[in-house]
Amino acid sequence: MKTPDDVIKLMVLLYQTQCNQENEKLRFAFFSKEDTYVDAMLTTNKRIDMKGNTVGCFCFFANCADITWDELLLKTREFGIHSS
Repeated sequence: MKTPDDVIKLMVLLYQTQCNQENEKLRFAFFSKEDTYVDAMLTTNKRIDMKGNTVGCFCFFANCADITWDELLLKTREFGIHSS
């Protein structure tokens, strides 16, 4: 990740997802294995078992390189993924 603050934001997002029913989103940047800068959006969803117990998070990454942030948010709304 680009900065230590980005790591903290990611950890907070994962914790919030496990505590809430809502989907969470975070736009952040990181460096790939090839040392290229990647601007991405992470969408997280709480994963629960049949009894309703939280068992983890399910995450989706979207590369923001070829799309604007507003376009990306619009596309996620079209698929029923809501911002918090």
